[in-house]
Amino acid sequence: MSNISMMPLHTFELSIIITAEEYQNFRNILYAVAKEMNVQCFDENGWLNFRGFRSVGVSLSMRKNKERPGAVVRLQVNPSTLLGNTDPTELFLPTKKRLKNIVRSLRVQLRAISFPREVEDFSLHRLDICKDVRLEKQEHLVEYLRLFRRGANRSHWTEERFGDERDDHSVRRKRDDYKVTMYDKVFELSQPNRSKHSPEPFEWHESYHILRIETALLRSGIREQMQRLKIDYDLRWPDLLMELCLSGSSIMEDLIDKLMPNGTFYSLNTARIVVQMAGLRTDMQENLIDFLRNTNRYSYLDASKIKMVKNRKKRTRQLYELSINPVTIDARSNIDELPSIQALLFLP
Repeated sequence: MSNISMMPLHTFELSIIITAEEYQNFRNILYAVAKEMNVQCFDENGWLNFRGFRSVGVSLSMRKNKERPGAVVRLQVNPSTLLGNTDPTELFLPTKKRLKNIVRSLRVQLRAISFPREVEDFSLHRLDICKDVRLEKQEHLVEYLRLFRRGANRSHWTEERFGDERDDHSVRRKRDDYKVTMYDKVFELSQPNRSKHSPEPFEWHESYHILRIETALLRSGIREQMQRLKIDYDLRWPDLLMELCLSGSSIMEDLIDKLMPNGTFYSLNTARIVVQMAGLRTDMQENLIDFLRNTNRYSYLDASKIKMVKNRKKRTRQLYELSINPVTIDARSNIDELPSIQALLFLP
């Protein structure tokens, strides 16, 4: 199924509420199964985590509900791994046939541990829709991360950091309903203990680099997108997952637009040429270049001092009309121009 609007996914998460009695019985079963299989089953931050299916890309966690009787059970699924794919860069493009195979495999896993409900009874709790962009130069990948870090909106979004070298290779913004992450996929795979499924060290022999753009739809984000896209609320999770992926590029573009101004990225010198060629009055040209120069002195585009710049909204609108992103490329990178992040979503 080839569709420019369709996007693949990396992982998804299902959830279901079970009774307090089912929780206690199933908890005892999990510990017994874990002992028999010689796999991990442990409590962490109130969650009981069972890792018996980790090698096939499935993790199960559960905890008692804090606000009402019963317990919540969650299944985190890497569908490519579940279907036997061993390529760690592979994303899952759903089709009806593949989703039937996923449901069938999960049914087998749940019955093997005597789970009291059917897999079809679960709800979609999280969906990570992704776009892998192949870049010829590592310098371009590094610059995209810098541009996203500087330009991504921090109003109502939290900047999430790891506190180690991973922060040099990834950028994340999150809020209660979404997480948006851009990162160097090859770097991530090269890290020690990066793989839950393969003990072998990762080796990369391709000439290109992978910039992964990942948009995680959390429960409330899924509901918001269902409303925006007019998706039937009564769909079962496999059909809902398919519908969301079919509109994947629209969803990703909607979230990137919330975070980042659209427009081609230019170095300041190249932006000056573009402005000069636009046929604007000389004073307007000077105002736009001065605006770009002044705003890019700060670490973030939404810095408080930038918000106080005279005619900021007017200058931003004028740049948008010229398809110039207000975040400029670092002059030291020797890069003149890069497509917008929104444009990357629609590359083949």
